[in-house]
Amino acid sequence: MAGKAEAATAGDRHGSKGLEAGESYCPPARRRRQRDRLLEHLRERGNISTVEARDWLRMMSPASRIMELRRDGWTIVRRFDKHQGCGRYHLLMDQGGGDDG
Repeated sequence: MAGKAEAATAGDRHGSKGLEAGESYCPPARRRRQRDRLLEHLRERGNISTVEARDWLRMMSPASRIMELRRDGWTIVRRFDKHQGCGRYHLLMDQGGGDDG
């Protein structure tokens, strides 16, 4: 099993540099707009699937935006959507979160 140093070196060879690498194709301002659209949708409708987020909101990595919203304090759970064969994210409104308190 490779250690952290070897894994980091292997990642560099394949062009992966962690979060910093993501900024080249999805800068912070774009990620913020995507989070805002995703949160607006979740507040209005309560849930969205990965497929729907990609189709309706035009974002390739909805799971990354969900992770960022969770870091901001929003309580979002994922359940498997058997019909679409992907994750469906649910905003738990009764537990609150985010900057609205």
